[in-house]
Amino acid sequence: MRRSVFVVLFVFISTLIFAQKDVIVSIGDHRFTKDEYEMIYKKNNAQLSDQSEIKTPEEYVDLFVDYKLKVIEAQSRGMDSTMEFKNELKGYRHELAKPYLTDVTISDSMTRVAYYRSVNEIRASHILLNIEPDATPEDTLKTFNKIMDIRKQFVNGQKSFEELAVEHSDDPSAQINKGDLKYFKAFSMITPFEDAAYKTPVGEVSMPVRTQHGYHIIYVTDLRRSEGDVKVAHIMKIFSNSQNVSPEEDQLYKTKIDSIYQAIEDGTDFIEALRKYTDDRSSVRKNGELGWINRTFGVDEILDAAYKMQIGEILKPIRTPYGWHILKLIDKRGIRSFEEMENELSLKIKRDPKRSEHSKQSFYNKKKTEYQFKKYDENIDRFKSYLNNTGDTLEFPINPAIASLPLYKVANTEYTVNDFMESENTKNKKNESFILENILENIDKYEFEVITLYEDSMLEEKYPEFNQIINEYHDGILLFSIMQDEVWNKAAIDTIGLNNYYQKIKNVFRWDKHFDGMIFNAATPQIADSCKALIASGIVNADTLKAIFNVKTNVNLFIKEGKWEKGDNEKIDYIEFGGITPIQFNADLEFTHGKIVEAGVPKKLNEARGLYIAEYQKVLEEEWMKSLHKKYKIKVNKKLLKTVKNVSF
Repeated sequence: MRRSVFVVLFVFISTLIFAQKDVIVSIGDHRFTKDEYEMIYKKNNAQLSDQSEIKTPEEYVDLFVDYKLKVIEAQSRGMDSTMEFKNELKGYRHELAKPYLTDVTISDSMTRVAYYRSVNEIRASHILLNIEPDATPEDTLKTFNKIMDIRKQFVNGQKSFEELAVEHSDDPSAQINKGDLKYFKAFSMITPFEDAAYKTPVGEVSMPVRTQHGYHIIYVTDLRRSEGDVKVAHIMKIFSNSQNVSPEEDQLYKTKIDSIYQAIEDGTDFIEALRKYTDDRSSVRKNGELGWINRTFGVDEILDAAYKMQIGEILKPIRTPYGWHILKLIDKRGIRSFEEMENELSLKIKRDPKRSEHSKQSFYNKKKTEYQFKKYDENIDRFKSYLNNTGDTLEFPINPAIASLPLYKVANTEYTVNDFMESENTKNKKNESFILENILENIDKYEFEVITLYEDSMLEEKYPEFNQIINEYHDGILLFSIMQDEVWNKAAIDTIGLNNYYQKIKNVFRWDKHFDGMIFNAATPQIADSCKALIASGIVNADTLKAIFNVKTNVNLFIKEGKWEKGDNEKIDYIEFGGITPIQFNADLEFTHGKIVEAGVPKKLNEARGLYIAEYQKVLEEEWMKSLHKKYKIKVNKKLLKTVKNVSF
């Protein structure tokens, strides 16, 4: 007996010594291993693009200690036990868990299918016959037979697809496009439609496809490799009615667009011309850019031109069915590789219920095998029988003998009727009264819920990388909270301390060359002229000018006083610094009064409060960190630290 106690004690002491040898940093009672330090060190240094910013393991240790000090202090104050903290961490965990609760292998194959359809564009026409999702079997069969008859007419050559689309399709656009949807690719259409289109050979028509809109037949006319993407900006003159453009209007708009193009040729900046003349006002704030586009954009005239252009080139005006355009090619890119698009495509698949449905079923089947899933059919039948004898509604809690019955078993965990009812009660917002039909329907669905619940509960244990990222979020939330209390908010609230600090460094922040004065916006040109006349006569006080023009509730003159460096205000940039014309600028109503001041004047506290607060925050943080270093005993195993491999650039 004494020998066995000695052995146990020896093993315990040996384990403790081994663990202590692996500790690279200790802060108070908290121990951090070499593995944890090495992982955080690599993560925070390997992502840096500037080699000069990368630190050695010895240089990084101070940052690591300060980071952990803040987290430990937050924990000592109980910040990790508040309901606010728990709910925030729970929300992050819920989102981070989602990729783990699906079938990775199936998703990968689906992603490759989506990639093929993303880089191979298909052109198709369709005919739609509307039918409600909950239509009767009789109505469904009637609609199905009708669209089969339409398909038969095309296959037998009785009528063209275009003729049949105009005659029969419930898609309103068919009257204009004759059913032609032009080119599309992955995620452009609803999933069942896309699947049917890509599975139909070029030149053939699909069998009827059912979607939430009704029955479709799809005629595939082309399949080709994508030409890549182009990023185009345009200046546009828009036809008043693209369906009915008179020769006179067409010529008028061509004349206008030609004059704009000539101005650009003569030296007018493209952006300035855009802001002055384009009719596509929605694109002005994006400098006329249409984003990354390809054949799925649908305006072939723009794509035909853009694919032939060089980056930076401004093309002579072209006509589309919608108006006249001047194009500028901003950028172009070829087909991206699968690896470049994989994450983007996976995310789109997971957001699409129809695409991810098969993935989910595969996930459940695998987990059933992995966790030796068991379904208690007799208990489920007994519970359903009990429910059928309770009336139209069910009150909660239910009979204890029924509540204790296990319904499903996952690994060693049983989920009872009571667990199911608790889940339903939560979904029902704890009304404790249930519609019987809903309960009966959800019993079988609960099978999938418990499998997901159990897998979710195992994530930290099964996936070390998931456990690590949860710990990072845990520490990150605490760090933010305590920094807010000790540094960020304190610097803004402590006006006396901030003023005292400002007196010490008040010459640190200085103005660049800037405009000091007022910017005016008048209601009418007459008011603007009157205001300018008063300013010329020597009345330059903003309050006096407002009192003269803003009578009762009528605000006829808006005035803003201040100091603006170049880049602070686009209208002042234009008026005072010779910048480009701002969006929606009206020279008859907007003007300035003041002076240009050369660089070097110190910024007062009220003129650069944010900058001074940021500097004061640094002081507060330094003082706080000194106190934490005194509060907690810190020990670094320098010998072990030297064994951490340096991050290579």
